[in-house]
Amino acid sequence: MAYGFIYIAVNETMPGLVKIGQTTIAPSERVRQLSQATGVPKPFELYSAYEVESPKESEAEVHKYLAECRCNRTREFFEISPIEAHSILESVLGVVNFMPTVLFSYDQWKAKQNEN
Repeated sequence: MAYGFIYIAVNETMPGLVKIGQTTIAPSERVRQLSQATGVPKPFELYSAYEVESPKESEAEVHKYLAECRCNRTREFFEISPIEAHSILESVLGVVNFMPTVLFSYDQWKAKQNEN
């Protein structure tokens, strides 16, 4: 069985959106890769990551659950706050052996949003 991560990434140039994806490399490295794209004006920040046994299957389950929040069927962006996404991932992935790694609190995230 493949182990990997489901991650939530945020970008201050995309308020109201989160990216929820899967990776088999370190989530911080994946977010760094995403930030290198020429169409990304500012870097993504890793909000949280969850270690899962089957990353592709777990990602598909989460994306299916959040289908109504999805901005584009071919992209992994959802119109939901990171704290709501975190809560939903805990619920949806609750039957899977995972380890949440919240990298900053909701209060810290909210304070950062208010700065902009």
